[in-house]
Amino acid sequence: MRTVWKFELKVGLNKIKIPTASEMLTVGEQEGKIMMWAEVDSKDKETERVFLVVGTGEEIGEDLALDYMGSTKVEHKERKVMQVWHVFEIL
Repeated sequence: MRTVWKFELKVGLNKIKIPTASEMLTVGEQEGKIMMWAEVDSKDKETERVFLVVGTGEEIGEDLALDYMGSTKVEHKERKVMQVWHVFEIL
């Protein structure tokens, strides 16, 4: 059965168990958190995939094979600062 799942991401490395044939759809902000949505086949076998979240201007690492997933702005209300985060899958 194909459905859309949502995953909360943190800055840095994120290991996510997700059905093998999943397709990443988009990255966005929801309630001040970095989120990623994927279309999945919930009956498919799960695998672990790794995603990297970095801020604008941060080093990514030259030796990493990456697939860009998307970017999003997140407002930090306490500091009243807007930050832009970029999500990559490590291949």
